[in-house]
Amino acid sequence: MNVDDNNPSFVAEKGHWKRFAVPLAYLGNEIFHKLFKMSEEEFGISSDRPITLPGDSEYMDYILSLIQRGEATDFEKILTIPLPHDSTAQ
Repeated sequence: MNVDDNNPSFVAEKGHWKRFAVPLAYLGNEIFHKLFKMSEEEFGISSDRPITLPGDSEYMDYILSLIQRGEATDFEKILTIPLPHDSTAQ
């Protein structure tokens, strides 16, 4: 199932999403800047639906835990961890 007809990216079926509440302070982190850019390239931008980020929920849990612990300084290394291509985190 696609987000819309103009976007061929894979989107998880209903019930396979996980929503994350991200502290505003985290959004200034370089990792989130990169994730938002990747999201824009893969899924496009829409103001009428939640932001879809690449990766699965375990990947997002990992990213959030690194930022929370202050260990998210080497964002290039973190972003080279392979992302699952068959699911997304939201």
